[in-house]
Amino acid sequence: IERMDKSLNIINKCYFWVTLIMICVLPWSLKLNSVGIVALLLLWLVEGEFKEKFQGLLREPFFILNALLFLLYLLSLFFSEDRITARFFIEKNLSLILIPLIFLSKRKFHLSEIHHLFKAFSGCILLMMLIATSMAIHQFVVDGDYHVFFYHALAHQVGISAIVASLLCCVSIAVLFALPEKGKLKN
Repeated sequence: IERMDKSLNIINKCYFWVTLIMICVLPWSLKLNSVGIVALLLLWLVEGEFKEKFQGLLREPFFILNALLFLLYLLSLFFSEDRITARFFIEKNLSLILIPLIFLSKRKFHLSEIHHLFKAFSGCILLMMLIATSMAIHQFVVDGDYHVFFYHALAHQVGISAIVASLLCCVSIAVLFALPEKGKLKN
């Protein structure tokens, strides 16, 4: 039993570190993020206890909603005339089912780990926006074009869509408000 607890502890630490890395690369690389999802899936498989996991997932409305939405993508494969595009959308939206499957059925993170993940996410988004602003300032100094500070051009500086950048900033602000008072700036 002690050996099993030790291996579960190692798996939990791996979950934390892979999630942390995924959070840090989220604004920079979707490919690395996909590699992280595969790593999380492998950890989930190594963790085992599938019967308990699936019983728990059937009680999770968020998972059921995502599973039904993903089912629509799967059904499109059978009803679409353009099967290549249907397969593309299935592959593109696979994380819609995998991420909730993993995080809603794995052992839960400790509150301190969640706070570290929140801080890492907010810090990476802040870094992304600082880099975008710095690049826009440089571009403005070189060209004198003030349009580089506008919505789409600013986000384009770091190779991300303006809508995704706005979403990440809004989530980051919400995450900062979710942190306890003592942990916001001191830690």
